[in-house]
Amino acid sequence: MAPEVNPTPIRVLHAVEDLKIGGMERVIASIVTGLDPAKYDTQVLCLTRGGAVADALTGQGVSVTTLGLDNYHYPSHLLTLYRWLRGQKIQILHTHGYFAGVFARLAGLHAGIPQMISHVHSTYVDFRAKHLFMDRLLSYGTDRIICVSRAVQDWVVEGEGIRKGKTIVIYNGTAPFFVAPSSGSIPAFGRRALGIPEHDTVFTVVASLTPNKGHRVLLESFAALLEEHPNATLLIVGDGPLRNELEDRTRQGKIKSKVVFAGLKTDITTLHSMSDVGLLPSQYREGLGMALIEAMAAGLPVIGTNLGGIPEVIADGENGILVPPARVDHLANALKRLANDREARLRMGRRSRQIYEAKFTLDGMIRHIEALYASLQTRPSA
Repeated sequence: MAPEVNPTPIRVLHAVEDLKIGGMERVIASIVTGLDPAKYDTQVLCLTRGGAVADALTGQGVSVTTLGLDNYHYPSHLLTLYRWLRGQKIQILHTHGYFAGVFARLAGLHAGIPQMISHVHSTYVDFRAKHLFMDRLLSYGTDRIICVSRAVQDWVVEGEGIRKGKTIVIYNGTAPFFVAPSSGSIPAFGRRALGIPEHDTVFTVVASLTPNKGHRVLLESFAALLEEHPNATLLIVGDGPLRNELEDRTRQGKIKSKVVFAGLKTDITTLHSMSDVGLLPSQYREGLGMALIEAMAAGLPVIGTNLGGIPEVIADGENGILVPPARVDHLANALKRLANDREARLRMGRRSRQIYEAKFTLDGMIRHIEALYASLQTRPSA
């Protein structure tokens, strides 16, 4: 019997604007490192610049190319990308975010790439008419539009006017980190490094320091919590344009000693191992809430706002608490409830882990994406 010949791996390109540290960027890294290398020859294209996640991927042996193209309105930039794509012999172009979704799909159509996927990571409620038009127009040459939640799918269909049959919901997934012990004990070594008292209740928010992520509201709510529960610490992980303003607010509100600005961090595992509750108080939009899923993978209860895809992550009262956006009083009450009830934290944390394992594992996300890729290879382009 002749030996079985392995088929040539399918060449897949993931295109994104850049790969700084963020939820979407971590999802991309998980996908490209999780795909079966025997089936898929995967590479990454950063259209404008790289970033910390790009560097990490390069260190893991992933092919990452940065072209420095910051505007798709210039014909010369489109020509540069078109020529680059033609030379790569890409079979599946998988774009992430609006900028890469437009730029790479425009060039991909001209380059004759057989299959194209647009991955939508948020509900872009601030889109102008021209953005909606471009996405709707390009959808006709796109084989599938991945939506990270049903909320995103509803926005794509109803907000952009794209046919629902073009869309598919694939939840973001992450690798398991750490299962919170039933005793509720928290390692103290990591806390000491950040100056956090060993016995404080630690609330952790992992998000860029931008208006949408709700840090202003969170600081007011946390100040209200401290009036009743002084043994609490707020751990703020991330960076962004609001950093100086938020630090000033902690000084003016006399809560500086109870708020830790950790900056950009890649080791989310360590941060969650010293935390009691995960937070994401987004104000305007949220596709799913990767920070919440990562907290749930660590067995933490979670608090988030009732918008976008967050209600698909938090079952209110089961694994966490949903609050309305921009309501200091409601968020403060949620903080107080979990600060004062250790048993509720443990119970919700266990439920978080169960929901994570049922819906948001890395293996589950990869399995669905590989199934989508396989389906594209067995049918003509739409």
